[in-house]
Amino acid sequence: MINGKAPQQQAGDEGVENHSGVGARTLVGPFLYRVFVRDLTLTGLIGIHDFEHETPQRVRFNIDLQAEDTCASAADRIENVVSYEEIVNGVKALFARGHVGLVETLAEDIAVLCLEDTRVRSVRIRVEKLDVIAETESVGIEIERSVQGVASGLSKVIALGSVPPDKA
Repeated sequence: MINGKAPQQQAGDEGVENHSGVGARTLVGPFLYRVFVRDLTLTGLIGIHDFEHETPQRVRFNIDLQAEDTCASAADRIENVVSYEEIVNGVKALFARGHVGLVETLAEDIAVLCLEDTRVRSVRIRVEKLDVIAETESVGIEIERSVQGVASGLSKVIALGSVPPDKA
């Protein structure tokens, strides 16, 4: 509100009118929302040391996704939103494949899994080993990956720190 009056939308303005009662403002997209998984703890074989090939250990996962906000048009149907249940099940399936040498490898695989959903714009993955160093609560890594939007669509550009085979 300016001097008790709501600002007027100008011709050509893109956006959605806010009818929340907080004041008439034009909201400008893209509209994004966060989906998260907190403190998912699984047990599996991970690590480069000999004992880590034989002794399962607890690993904690924290995953934050930023997705295109389709909630208003979701029609209260799960298939119209990014499902945290699918993310959890995907992480479980990845970890159940068998021994993984590096937490970095597992984090990258989870990032790729999450970014397969075209509504997901960015992801932050934290993977922590809980049992490997007695004096710590946890040790691990955190990565962030994102995609770039292109004009009228979304083009995936995933930089995973490796050179594509055709460029090597």
